[in-house]
Amino acid sequence: MRLRWPGMLRPRRELITRFAARNFFWLEDASAPPHVRAVGSLNWKRPMRSYIQALGLTLPHLYFDVSSFEEIDFESLPESIVIKPANSYDSRGVMLIRGDKELLTGAFVSRSRLLHFCRERFDSTYFETEPGIFVEEFLTDYDSRFPIPRDFKIYVAGGRAWIIEVIDRNGRKEERNHSFYTRDWVKIGDRFQTSYKPGHKIVRPSFLSDLINAAEQVSRDTMVFCRLDFYITPRGPVFGEFTCSPFDGYNYTTYGARYLLSLMDSFPDLIPQHWSQAPLRTLPELGPRILRPWR
Repeated sequence: MRLRWPGMLRPRRELITRFAARNFFWLEDASAPPHVRAVGSLNWKRPMRSYIQALGLTLPHLYFDVSSFEEIDFESLPESIVIKPANSYDSRGVMLIRGDKELLTGAFVSRSRLLHFCRERFDSTYFETEPGIFVEEFLTDYDSRFPIPRDFKIYVAGGRAWIIEVIDRNGRKEERNHSFYTRDWVKIGDRFQTSYKPGHKIVRPSFLSDLINAAEQVSRDTMVFCRLDFYITPRGPVFGEFTCSPFDGYNYTTYGARYLLSLMDSFPDLIPQHWSQAPLRTLPELGPRILRPWR
């Protein structure tokens, strides 16, 4: 695939502009066709879970899906859990609880204080819509050296997986890193994106073919450019999220922006018409996205 950018803007700015326009059309424009709105709804975790379950792919076990923390029976939960907003991104409001510790911040949190801790975290976090609350299974990385499971994020277009981004959030915030690979697990030497520092080369995962197959199953059914986020556990790949505009286009290098623009130009979105039959009750309400604290 030849790397190029067809527009008049420089590639990094053009990527941000295209993603912003696409987000508005998919997520906010009430005049968008039903099949576009249906695929756009996969950015939200509830319709995404229903869709991924229908495909037969593996998801984290869901303990609670509620609208307030008071509805959660914390004493019934296992020692290790993930608490997250139902509609958010970029780890906003996500809490990884293992025993008496929240792993992303390192905070000590006894189970008796967990309700109060969760309220404080959500009250101090800005969300674009008032989120529901998911309590999910805490997944285990296939490599036990990583207490926080790594993200394996697959960039797909035209029904095919192209790039795999691996994000390691273990350690202090300044130590978090990522690396990029081809579908054949060749590490990309050029800087692709700069939100995290470059990571070391990772040995080819034994579940790589299963990961690619799962990502391409979703890609063939939606036929859009997007990023599909997975974890790799000892039992194989587990689906995490559907992301239509990774990083909102920000912090990609010129090389990375050109690569993604070329994917989008070479494989334009061709959402199949069967998505027009998606039940409208699964779609998020459209309207102004107002940043406000959750209450």
